[in-house]
Parts: sequence; structure tokens; C-alpha cells
Amino acid sequence: MNDKGNKENKEDIKYKFATRCIHGPKKYAPDVYGPTNPVTSPIYMTSAFNVKQALDGVLPNYIYTRGSNPTINELQSKLADLENGESCLAFASGMAAISNTLLSLGKKGTIITDPEVYGGTHDLLKKQIVNFGMKIKFIDFNDIEKVQNSITDDTKVLYLESPCNPTMKFIDIEEIVRIGKENDILTVFDNTLNSPYNLNPLDYGIDVVVHSCTKFISGHGDTVAGAVITKKRTILKIMKVLHEFGGIISPFNAWLLLRGLRSLHVRMERHNTNAIKLATFLESRDDKIEKVLYPGLENSPYHNIAKKYLKKGFGGVLSFYLKKGLYIPKFLSTLKIPAYTVSLGDTDTLIEDPYNLSHFGMPRKTKKTIGINFYMIRVSVGIEDIEDLIDDFEQALDSI
Repeated sequence: MNDKGNKENKEDIKYKFATRCIHGPKKYAPDVYGPTNPVTSPIYMTSAFNVKQALDGVLPNYIYTRGSNPTINELQSKLADLENGESCLAFASGMAAISNTLLSLGKKGTIITDPEVYGGTHDLLKKQIVNFGMKIKFIDFNDIEKVQNSITDDTKVLYLESPCNPTMKFIDIEEIVRIGKENDILTVFDNTLNSPYNLNPLDYGIDVVVHSCTKFISGHGDTVAGAVITKKRTILKIMKVLHEFGGIISPFNAWLLLRGLRSLHVRMERHNTNAIKLATFLESRDDKIEKVLYPGLENSPYHNIAKKYLKKGFGGVLSFYLKKGLYIPKFLSTLKIPAYTVSLGDTDTLIEDPYNLSHFGMPRKTKKTIGINFYMIRVSVGIEDIEDLIDDFEQALDSI
């Protein structure tokens, strides 16, 4: 076979997930890095590019980092590839990714979402997006008939996350996709808790995937970022909003995400196995724990539907309720390994009580309705030795 044939065959290879995490699509390399061919991607820490070639009528690839930057472009190429998508835009935060996506829809119309959606998204919809003329409906997405009946002529988006944060409610994705397709409504899916390792929502017909890359994609707790992955024509609409509102990711943060992606597959495998082991242990402590929320547990009401979509594992986040009357602050302060904080998806185990931290801004009535109370604890299970984590949780439970 000639060299041309060999080259074409190599370009046609679709590598497996771990290989793609490390190497990514290499189509950007020749025009970005030229003859230097670095193994590890450099950071293009520049706000602007010399565009003298434009004086000779040559269109430059890069002009201003708010519009385009080689480091950011590499990240976008890699994320699109890992989500099996056409195109990607990276943002300064997950909330910037969500808000820019929704703002690209224009004025007026209705967004339908589940009441158990992440607290930050809930606040964005209720406090900000409504100011742009959009109406918001909160409907139980597991009540398919109710979702169908809530559709009106002006419905523009079905917005979902699965599992929901922090209640671990799992939604039948294909049912929501079916309703969206039948009614020509955009479906937007927050895939943060799964990461591309556990789930590729686009494969099930979702139109747009959003991520808080701060979480599992970064994995190291050292950057804030977001991303949107979808078809190119949709990206072009969102790009107009991004360029005018200016929520672009910095080249340095893009590089940090590229570094994080190189170990995503290894980290997620450990998150998955540690979480199911910790959930199983917590379930055994029914003397102090009322209920454990994790779709990986066989007695979870969402176990069967989660198994349909999560082929590699059930994720690194779980929640549980301590029994009423126990002193929550003592339990949290007695733990030695986890940090008490709002984030998730780090190599470190992180813990919080959503009522007071991540969902503090959510109205009390709403929190009560969806099951967020004083006794709920959310754990982002890290990649430490699981024996150490279980021992730590055991001594903290014994202290209350």
C-alpha cells in the first residue's frame, strides 16, 4: 500500500476514549504549532496577534483572543471529540456556558425544566433569564405526560440534568428527547456530574450539552470554566452572544483543562468505584443515616433507568440524609479528609450541606418540595484510598 493510503487509514481511525483523552484530535496541530510539534501543548498567553498579513489580503487565523486563540481552540476540539459532537465553545464558567446558550435563543418564549435542577441554574432562570422576556416552567421530567401537556407554541427549550444535583434524581433522557423532536424544541443537557466518560448525551439525541468544566473535566480544583458542545450552526448563534458579552475562557485556564483531560478516564474510573463503595458503606449505617441517594445502589428508585445510560459507572457524587436530631455541624467538623465546600469533581473528597451552601439562594419552599433539608449531606467522592475515606466517615458518624 502506498504512503497516501497509509495516511488516509490513520486519519480514519476512531480511537477509544482513553487514547482520545490523552492525544485528542490532531487536526489543529499543523497550523497551530508548525514545525515545533510539542508533545505537551503550549499556552498562548496573548490578548492579540500580529495581523500584518491582512495588509496583503491574507486572512489571519487569529486576531484577538476574545474571538479565537490556539490554546482555546485545542481545548474546544478535544471536548467536542470526547462528547461525540461537531463543535464546542469554551467559557469562563459553567454558568457563562448555560446563560450564553439560553440568551442565544432571543427574546420571548418558554423554557421548561425540572424543579430539581442545580440551584445555580434555578437562580439563573428565575432571577436573570426572565428579565430577557423568557418564561420558566418547572415540571417533573419523570412525569412524561405532564411534560407533554406543558408544551405550548412558544416553548423553546427543554433543559435537564441527570442525575440532578444534589437529589440524584435520574431522568429518562430519550423520553425528553422524543418530546423535543416531536415538537421541534431544543433539548439542553447539563452533563457536569457524568463527564463525557460516563455519558455522551448527544448519542441519545440531545441537541446541546453544557458542562461546568470546573468539576470533573478539570478535576484538580484549580480553575473555573464551562463549555457547550453541539452542532456547528447552533455554536455560531451562541458564539455571537459570547463575543459580545465577553465570557471567554482565558488561555491559561484552557491549558489547565487540557492538562486535566489527559487523566479524565483514570480519575473517573476511580470516582465511580469509590462512590459506590462509600454509598454501600453509608447505607449500612442505618443507625445514623436515614437514606442514601445514589443511582448506583440497587434499591435506588432510579437504578434501572440510570443503568440504561451509565455504562461505565454511576458517577462520583452522592447524597444522604442524617437522622433527625443528630448534630450536623459536629459530623461535618469531625471528618478529617473531606473539605467542607460547595464544589465537586476534584481529586479531593468534598462535602457540604446543600441547604446552607450550594442551594442557599433557592427559596425555602422549593427546597422543601424537592427534598433539600437541614439533614441532607452531599459528597463529591474523591480518588483517595477508599479504606481511608470509609474509616473517616465511620469515626465521624460514631461521634454524633
